[in-house]
Amino acid sequence: ITETAKTRMDVLIDAAKEFTKTVATNAKGKDGILGTEDDVDHRIALVGFAGGANNGYVETVIIKNKTKYGYGQSAQSVYASAFESMLSPNGETTVKDSIDKLVISSSTHIDNGLELANGIYSQNSGDDRNRVVVVFTDGVPGESEFWNIVGKSSETADNAIAQARI
Repeated sequence: ITETAKTRMDVLIDAAKEFTKTVATNAKGKDGILGTEDDVDHRIALVGFAGGANNGYVETVIIKNKTKYGYGQSAQSVYASAFESMLSPNGETTVKDSIDKLVISSSTHIDNGLELANGIYSQNSGDDRNRVVVVFTDGVPGESEFWNIVGKSSETADNAIAQARI
């Protein structure tokens, strides 16, 4: 039997989909049936945070309904509607299909991804629910071309930590 080696991106996608499945299952409440009194409105928003050395934002995006909204004005336009409810009959499938749109694009800009997450939270602040950001990553923070230059990766990591504290 020959096994096919999985890439880091394959493993990331599998983990993100399993996380989505778990959240959707938990949204059904203790009885496990969607549409009953014990349901919990768990919601998921999906942000990608890859980029290239030239502009840094190539794949730093919000992905909603399999559509990518790029870093900047495009992403800002969907902050308020970025969450997908796991109470929706298609919520889990929609998020999983959107996860398939994630790509590797040379660099790992966790700081920019967390900036988008903060934007989503700022436009969805009307309730008192607990909020959690789960970061799945396949790489080292920063520009892959600069991993050997002292400070570049740690600068991106420090910026990510600052965004996480907001």
